[in-house]
Amino acid sequence: MPKTPIKPGLLALLREAHAVEQELVAGLSAEEREQAGTPARWSPKDVVVHISFWRRCNTLRLAALKRGEEPPDFADYQRLNEETFERERLRPWAEVLADADSVFTEQMATAETFMEDELTAAHAALEGRLLWQAILGNGYEHPLLHITQLYIERGDLGRALQLQDQQAAGLLSLDDSPQQHGAVRYNQACILALAGQSERALVLLREALALRPDLVEWSKQDSDLISLRNLPEYHAIYDG
Repeated sequence: MPKTPIKPGLLALLREAHAVEQELVAGLSAEEREQAGTPARWSPKDVVVHISFWRRCNTLRLAALKRGEEPPDFADYQRLNEETFERERLRPWAEVLADADSVFTEQMATAETFMEDELTAAHAALEGRLLWQAILGNGYEHPLLHITQLYIERGDLGRALQLQDQQAAGLLSLDDSPQQHGAVRYNQACILALAGQSERALVLLREALALRPDLVEWSKQDSDLISLRNLPEYHAIYDG
């Protein structure tokens, strides 16, 4: 049986992430639009700026790979996030939204230039990941995680959990491997922990780490899981 092409599904998920972002913005109250963020707690506008910044970085990286050049280095993400927050925090909404649309259009145009065999090739510059996985992580998984967290902060747990399920289905539609199932369960555990759903979060965290033992050390320092750290069931995952 021929393998299902990755490219159509990848492009559809990139569009889906942008649509979710637009839905969030359209549903913001006047107060939420005027909200000023802090380095520790970003406002909705800060999150849109952050998503656009990393979409642009990934597009620059993809364009360099397409030209056969060494891609720019964005490894110092913490510094870049801090600098972006300070530089953009007073930017008007109209400019932020115009930039978000422009960056998304650039991302789609760049992704379109890659053929199926290029998308399914591994790159040393991407830590050995397949190209489509790097595009999906930045253009789909990353924005949906931030937007889901925003819905939790707004008190809309129902929409947050709905988005979580939507993201899981999207990711698994392109990769049904045990590795991907582990990553999906881990992200679900993080969102549930942030939402105060400790019991469900712990079940998924245990399943995730069984599938992805490479995430064990990171999980011990992941701030998304702080609410679980005083629970005996959390320690049993690592002790058992």
